[in-house]
Amino acid sequence: MTAAATEMRTPVKQSRFMRRALPYILSLPALLMCIGILIPFFTAVYYSMLRYRMNLPAMKGFIWFDNYINFFTDPKFWNTVYISLTYAFLTVGLELLLGLGIALLLQRPSRFNNIASILLLLLFPPHHRLFSAQQQRPTTTTPPSPGPPPHHHSRPGTRAARRPGKRRWRRTLTSSAVI
Repeated sequence: MTAAATEMRTPVKQSRFMRRALPYILSLPALLMCIGILIPFFTAVYYSMLRYRMNLPAMKGFIWFDNYINFFTDPKFWNTVYISLTYAFLTVGLELLLGLGIALLLQRPSRFNNIASILLLLLFPPHHRLFSAQQQRPTTTTPPSPGPPPHHHSRPGTRAARRPGKRRWRRTLTSSAVI
């Protein structure tokens, strides 16, 4: 074992302050995000309980829940809610039926299915197919052990053993679309 390998394996000692502060430091972004969401929310609730008119700013004052009472008793508000919910249900239902119909059409093997699948893969590539296994980062944190280079998992006399430097064709997005 080399000196560098033993040096990497020794744990780094942390100070007592860092061990105690680390959870708070790691949760700081979430706390800042909550503050960034909650402050505007409570500011909007505060403003909603005020009487404020742009043309008469001197008449500003608390009216508490009168804005909400006026809002919920207005028939125009309920008409708007009805139209919005109707639009939402109709569009979601139509998109569901359209997506289900396209999925059923693409399930049957045909020339149209092949062309449509290739076009959909080229326009909207799935993320797990973009990277091959050799391009992904290793998940282990241990350094590689010194020693002889790794051998190919093939029998002597096969094509892979005769040409170890030659890479095999990897199945990527374009090769799967061509196949």
